[in-house]
Amino acid sequence: RRIPFREVRRQQIHQWPLFLLRVLAVALLVFAFARPFLRGRDAPLVATGAQGKELVILLDRSASMGYGSRWSRAQSAARAPVNGMGRADRASVVLFDQGAAVNTRPTSDRTMLLAAIDAAKPGTATTRYAPALRAAGELLTGTHLPRREAVLISDFQRTGWKGDDLEPLPEGT
Repeated sequence: RRIPFREVRRQQIHQWPLFLLRVLAVALLVFAFARPFLRGRDAPLVATGAQGKELVILLDRSASMGYGSRWSRAQSAARAPVNGMGRADRASVVLFDQGAAVNTRPTSDRTMLLAAIDAAKPGTATTRYAPALRAAGELLTGTHLPRREAVLISDFQRTGWKGDDLEPLPEGT
């Protein structure tokens, strides 16, 4: 049997609409992945009608927080911003001592946030603020909400501050 031979140079596009749709799909994928790099310096990070705030509660659970009534006062201070949240607000709880652990991811569920604060206990480690601020920065960088806040609840032990390892929070926090 004879096999029809087609010369490669002479191939033509027979279905132009399908070809254009495929090119458009690839271009949209490229622009979707390049979006963070194409933002202007003064362009807003969110849509103009967006509301709400991203809240990160940093709760010190170092050994010094277990002294006297510090821990109960710290838990009360952590509950206050959760109770003051609006409908469009989200919050997360970060517990820290020498390291930082994101206890709850960003959520609007006040019950979950309050339960995480109530279940937290002071530990035996020393205070280090850099890991907590780094975790807060990561959580606040990934938000789409227009306002960003970080609440640091601690007894502010001087030994926890080392200026050379502190990273600034995202702009506008």
